[in-house]
Amino acid sequence: MKKSNLLIRAAVIASLVVGGLAFGAASPASAATIVGTPNLTAYCKVNVGAVWYAQTQSLVSPYYWRCTNSATHALIQIDVNKACRQQFGTTSYAIVVANNPNGWRCVR
Repeated sequence: MKKSNLLIRAAVIASLVVGGLAFGAASPASAATIVGTPNLTAYCKVNVGAVWYAQTQSLVSPYYWRCTNSATHALIQIDVNKACRQQFGTTSYAIVVANNPNGWRCVR
């Protein structure tokens, strides 16, 4: 490729970059802040019963946490968003930061 073509391409790319900055690239209104890790056993005790605790049904995924108990071995789905709201306030919600059972975080 000729040197003049390379210079033209570089100038076009530079003008696009500078032009994008001049017009202002959209930035997020506010970024969520991690406030902690949800206490899923506390969620089970509050919402299901005192003898219930959280147990994962998967060693590789965050999506299989259930409330259970030693007597009946019943499984009840956990609402991780609700767990975050109960622990960190009504504006909190759950996100997954890692694809493993301990990958949940609460943010607001």
